[in-house]
Amino acid sequence: MRRAPVLALASLLAVPLLGGCGRKKAEIDGVGDWRFGITTLKDAGRCETNEQPVWCFEMPLSVAGHTVEPNLYFESAEPEAKLVEILLSFSGCREAEVGKWLDDGLGAPSEERAGRRYYARKKVFVSAQLPAEPSRCEISFVLPDDAERIAKLKAK
Repeated sequence: MRRAPVLALASLLAVPLLGGCGRKKAEIDGVGDWRFGITTLKDAGRCETNEQPVWCFEMPLSVAGHTVEPNLYFESAEPEAKLVEILLSFSGCREAEVGKWLDDGLGAPSEERAGRRYYARKKVFVSAQLPAEPSRCEISFVLPDDAERIAKLKAK
């Protein structure tokens, strides 16, 4: 059963901002309905199972006032295959709004260079290129222990 992605995304970013009164910030572990360690292929939308990793798409959500079509990548075509990457790529990107959305949800970047921001967190590593091309943003969420993918994202 799928939940409303827009509401889930709002809750994803609202929880870390509720930190007052001695509450510990919730660790980000994905975007919207999609969570590393929880989401499996059977939870996704339309998928191309002939590709490796398996690619799923057509599940729009709202990010910083933009409608985004996330691309989800899974380790195999098995129904219980684990989520390995979330890619948000969108045109008409308003960089300042997207940057604020990231910083509000994740805190300050761990590293910034050449138009890229990197957020190394306990449950997720995020690479954001704002912009990736003129008026286009690209944000990748991967598992923090996926050293090979993180190296590729940093090499872009």
